[in-house]
Amino acid sequence: MNRYDELLEREIAASGGKEPPPYPLRELREDLACARGGPDAVVDLLARTATGSWDFARIADVLIKDGRDDDALVWITKGLSGDTANSRLLSLALDCHRSAGRHADAMEVLWTRFTTAPTMQAYLDLTEEAGQDVTRRARAMELLRAQVANPADLLAKILLRQDDVPVAWDIVQNHRVDHDLRMRVVEAHARTTPRPPSPSIRNWPTPRCSARAAPATRPPSDT
Repeated sequence: MNRYDELLEREIAASGGKEPPPYPLRELREDLACARGGPDAVVDLLARTATGSWDFARIADVLIKDGRDDDALVWITKGLSGDTANSRLLSLALDCHRSAGRHADAMEVLWTRFTTAPTMQAYLDLTEEAGQDVTRRARAMELLRAQVANPADLLAKILLRQDDVPVAWDIVQNHRVDHDLRMRVVEAHARTTPRPPSPSIRNWPTPRCSARAAPATRPPSDT
């Protein structure tokens, strides 16, 4: 085992000696630590050089695989304190809370993900978790309406998905959106907006023909 350590450290030095080392060497070092002392040894190894979101997420991964979600959440929280919108850390936090049946905590993670990076998928995940609770959905729509100009596409897509065509139509009329999305709203508006009835030909007024003036009579010739 010591011989492997020596060879690995030599390779790390040859690669520049930076921490963390290149990914393949990093994996080898983690494998050696795991063989020597299990997951705790890997966590100790990673914790010594942990500086960014990726490092905290990797430590959380190791702990989750070892069935220690609560310990993983400690590291996830550390990572999120410096990078609140990190999608990997938020996904790991969500998995931990769902596994433990902590619905309220899962909702908070989903809300954070939606507010920091609003996307259609983030909205769908939030509303699916909320279930029959319409409060979060209303708050999400309120947030999007407050930020409608930045950009308006997501709000229009959600409204179209909810068959709220009149409001979607109003959005695309007053804000810049993607051309294809605009055309989808235009088509939906054309399908759902009743057209005024065409006047029946029977109801057309009968034109009144004025009497034609009699042709002028040529005066008789003197000859």
